[in-house]
Amino acid sequence: MIYKDILHIALVIVLAAVLFWAAGYSKKYRGAFWRLLYIAPGLLLMFIPAYAGFEKTMILAYIGTVLLFLGFFTDKTAVRRILCGSAAAVTLLSVPAALSSKAYRKPDFLVSFEEGFDEMKARYVLTEHKQINWDELYSKYHPQFVKIQNDHDEIANFAAWRRFCGEFHDAHVGYIPKDDSVVEMAMKKLFGNDYGLCILCLEDGSAAAVDVSDEVKAKGIHNGTVITAWDGMTPEEANLRSDAYGLLSYSDIDNEYFFRTELAAGVGGDTVEVTYIDDNGQEQKTMLSANGDRYYDRWEKAIMDKLDGGLNIGHLQWKKLTDETYCLRIKTMSYDSDTYTSTDYSKMKNELKEYILNAKKEGMKNIILDIRTNNGGDPYLCDAVAELVAAKGTYFHAYDAVWDFDNKCYAKDENGNYIRGDKLTVRGEDILDGGKVIVLVNHNSVSAADDMVMLMRRIPNATVMGFTESCGVCQAISSFSVDSGTICLSSCVVLDEDGSIFVDAGPDRQAKTKLDIRIPFDEEALTAIYDRGEDYLLDKALEQLANR
Repeated sequence: MIYKDILHIALVIVLAAVLFWAAGYSKKYRGAFWRLLYIAPGLLLMFIPAYAGFEKTMILAYIGTVLLFLGFFTDKTAVRRILCGSAAAVTLLSVPAALSSKAYRKPDFLVSFEEGFDEMKARYVLTEHKQINWDELYSKYHPQFVKIQNDHDEIANFAAWRRFCGEFHDAHVGYIPKDDSVVEMAMKKLFGNDYGLCILCLEDGSAAAVDVSDEVKAKGIHNGTVITAWDGMTPEEANLRSDAYGLLSYSDIDNEYFFRTELAAGVGGDTVEVTYIDDNGQEQKTMLSANGDRYYDRWEKAIMDKLDGGLNIGHLQWKKLTDETYCLRIKTMSYDSDTYTSTDYSKMKNELKEYILNAKKEGMKNIILDIRTNNGGDPYLCDAVAELVAAKGTYFHAYDAVWDFDNKCYAKDENGNYIRGDKLTVRGEDILDGGKVIVLVNHNSVSAADDMVMLMRRIPNATVMGFTESCGVCQAISSFSVDSGTICLSSCVVLDEDGSIFVDAGPDRQAKTKLDIRIPFDEEALTAIYDRGEDYLLDKALEQLANR
């Protein structure tokens, strides 16, 4: 029980004892003062639930408080003492009632879903673009939330919301539970057991072990070993069988395909049978045991850190890679400055410009912009960076859509197309004097990072590289709250040069944020990352610059 409810119960018990005594004492010393004492429970009833929030399993404590307050309306000692005793007894019963209830201090998950669903349906701007069938989604998920409410299952609620949001294939659509700790609990539970490895697909389509533990290596499986079956299933089939399937949403279908086996190595019971190709090319089988850890932890280390981590330096920090090439790490599209406004990045731009000019004196010619796992932010930061490094010229970025204030929606022409509003462009300053720019991305380069990909691909001296495309979402985002948590969604329309939706994929799930150069995730890449601990993408970027 939370301390606020414990405090409420304790205060009722103390007041019951005091007022029980006062009932007898006031018989000897009559006066208005004793009646006023019974106002205290009324004040308690008003302020404690308001402070702690109403809780249906605490109803007995609220009834106990009311019973004490009823003493205000009588002068009879016996009646007042009966009320005090009854109040104490009823209030104490609220303790086992709360402790035994799954619903204690839990939100109404079904009501939250219904309210959230209606609000999303009214506000989501890509319904037509993505051809969202709201009735079908409601029919699929409403029964799940009925069961979740009956079970009062916070983890199931989080998982259902994540899968529901994943149906939009829009990384801007998401759900954050009121209790942040539920996220990690759910991920650890649903990702399954750790058996000592992860599985990723190579460029040739084979499924290979990565981040292999010493215990598994002793059984003949090492980084790069091809896994042909996991407990009688192909790795792709095992991935689909994971309890965590659907929790990880990919806006672009190519990125989902890249990670089509990432959950497989968490599927199973106490042991799993693994079929693999040994170093002599022969198919072998071995049994692996769950080691007591959670697969989610290994997945985070193997994929989020080693594969997707990006250069390990601070945000907007530089690193000299060679005499001619420097790297600028951009972890988020934001800049911490007292002079910052929503569109003014002049202070940041001047700082970067000063650094580049000084570095040019030391021989800098090229820049690598590392926006891997950039969580987005303000697209105007992208413009400020692009203006510095772009070759001279004017480059289109995006259009705002026109808002129809009368009809409270985005305006469309007679053909049903969005009407373009303000045009955002960038004018290149060519501070590198013809130097080259490479932009490194991954599937976790999100939102304003997608903005930068679209912009930089229009600039002739820039090249976008990665194992995967960037996330593929770019419509402006907003959020609202329901009882169980917070829901975010795409709510503002941004348009491309031809007036179509900017970046975000339609039903084909092909976002516009393509790569100029896709680096194959092959045996060479796997060995460099998981055996030698190298930043393979960064090395490939340097190689690309050296060959120009």
